[in-house]
Amino acid sequence: MKRIKMKRWLCAALIAGMLATNGTAALAAEPETGTEGTEELIPEIDQGLKANSFRYQDGQPVRQEAEGTRDLNTEAYHENATRKGIDVSEWQGEIDWEQVKESGIDFAILRVGYGGDDERQDDKYFERNVSECERLGIPYGVYIYSYATNTERARSEAAHVLRLVEGHHLAYPIFFDMEDNSTLVRNPVSNGVDIQATQKRLAEIAETFCAAIEEAGYPVGVYANLSWLNEYLTAECFSQWYTWVAQWNTTCTYTGEYTLWQYSDTGEVPGIAGRVDMNYLIGYPEDHGVPYQGKYQDLTGDEWFIGAVDLMMEAGVMDGLSETVFGPYEELTRSQTVTSLWQIEGKPRATDASRFPDVSAGESYTDAVLWASENGIVNGYSNGNFGPDDTVTREQLAKIVYNYVTYKGCLTTDKADLSGYQDAGWVSDFAADAMAWIVGRGLIKGKEDGARLDPQGTTSRAEYAVLLQRFLEPFADVPYNAWYAKDVALVYLSSLMTGTEDNIFSAGDNLARAQFATILYRMSGEPAVTYQEIFPDVPEGEWYTNAVTWANENGVITGYEATGTFGPGDSINREQLATMLYRYASLTGCDVSEKADLSVYPDNAAVNAFAREAMAWCVGKGIITGDNGNLSPQKNASRAECATMLMRYLRAVR
Repeated sequence: MKRIKMKRWLCAALIAGMLATNGTAALAAEPETGTEGTEELIPEIDQGLKANSFRYQDGQPVRQEAEGTRDLNTEAYHENATRKGIDVSEWQGEIDWEQVKESGIDFAILRVGYGGDDERQDDKYFERNVSECERLGIPYGVYIYSYATNTERARSEAAHVLRLVEGHHLAYPIFFDMEDNSTLVRNPVSNGVDIQATQKRLAEIAETFCAAIEEAGYPVGVYANLSWLNEYLTAECFSQWYTWVAQWNTTCTYTGEYTLWQYSDTGEVPGIAGRVDMNYLIGYPEDHGVPYQGKYQDLTGDEWFIGAVDLMMEAGVMDGLSETVFGPYEELTRSQTVTSLWQIEGKPRATDASRFPDVSAGESYTDAVLWASENGIVNGYSNGNFGPDDTVTREQLAKIVYNYVTYKGCLTTDKADLSGYQDAGWVSDFAADAMAWIVGRGLIKGKEDGARLDPQGTTSRAEYAVLLQRFLEPFADVPYNAWYAKDVALVYLSSLMTGTEDNIFSAGDNLARAQFATILYRMSGEPAVTYQEIFPDVPEGEWYTNAVTWANENGVITGYEATGTFGPGDSINREQLATMLYRYASLTGCDVSEKADLSVYPDNAAVNAFAREAMAWCVGKGIITGDNGNLSPQKNASRAECATMLMRYLRAVR
């Protein structure tokens, strides 16, 4: 796990509770049902907990209206506010984070879940929210809604947070939300709050949680509404953590030190359906951001590109300008561009050492430039030089990346219509196809709220890092170093395979027969078809109907002989996949004469007669390789295996 050691930071842990005057606030609680105020150490998930606090009743939010006719979202003001952010949870549902970023939101605080360390108490949208923030470079922190009534539960809640932030790149602290009424100590006679006992309990719980977080190397702080800060969180220990004040009001009246102010719970932000909590960062602009723990001294931990730079460094794809300087805002050069692609490829050896007079032997980029030139990824200038130190324009970068993915076998037919951009006419002819494709696949995006392409503008090193991150990790569940990662990226960029849900690829899931028919249909350009009932289990109007109809009409699929059905939802096995690919290759005029000798495989007899030629061809072309020395013809093909076989096919037949 990436540990972040830092000095006193600009946020605070999360405590909230009783409704006070001037409109106080709280973070998102858990919408489950259960028992309030229990003292026994019972696993939280078994209690069926429901949140009850000043803004939650039986697990449901209770909106507190601002006094009078105040519009907190326009009238709330703090002279020392430096950034504006939001805090979100599953209450906000699925968020369009690109719209959120474009709207001017500077940071986000994401709920990881509630209560003790149990996966069933994870926030349903945390993984998606955190992956989107990292993909888009939105600085974020996290919080957990607490039900802890003793230190053992506090330790479990700390473990809950640490499990979920493992491997992520937090730019803000981990926050502890202690607003639930069940954590207050009640007088056994009057049932009123025992203030002294509550102060003691909450201090012990906070110290336990915060110590565990700090020991793990993360910053931590305290979130609280105004009344809880003034009544219950008064122990000296709270002064050692950053304070996040929740007070829905036009001004913050808290008299202690604080660095975040939650001023409204009725914010409206593009990309979020319904209301959302709004926050101001207060003061310390020179200290804003987590100190970066990598080797580069010119970076801070909350910059929009930091996740991409971390990935580039971890993957060995981009080098710094020196041992301690990355130079995120320096202009990208031609040699730097091709060196990163060469490093993605594993640093292959080049042969033509005399290609460019201005590329001397022994330079850090020499092999990269020669490899890229040999494979048609870059060309030199008309004077014979390469220009290794020349800057790269956005359209030149698009062309280089376009050439690289073409070299890798990627299909580049899915192109965007650039006519909606104000400066589309400025795209040079040599880069027109490349820009249309790279914009269509989301690797390069418009500037100035998407209005301009700026094709002749230069590219910063940070922008290139983000582009490469989008290329290497298009899905949150496909790490860049997985054996199938590059092929998944390429089939995605080829518009052949998409995710099973937003930002999720599900590499280990079996591929269905209808899905593979759809992939081949996309490869063919999705020609028009007329529906006929060929298979009783392929009705008109399904997402796969046209693909199956086309594949059957062209002899790519035949269905099950015994039943006359197709089995659209059945998992496809290796020999079925080989057969469909073989028939598709024949349909498109590929040479299918090269066959391997299957007898060298111990299980070759398990290959059915209908698939023997196809398997022999796929093995001969390297599309299908051995499975621990076997062919495993009846083994179901996973989505990751399919992605790899597709890219091997595209490279084999190009």
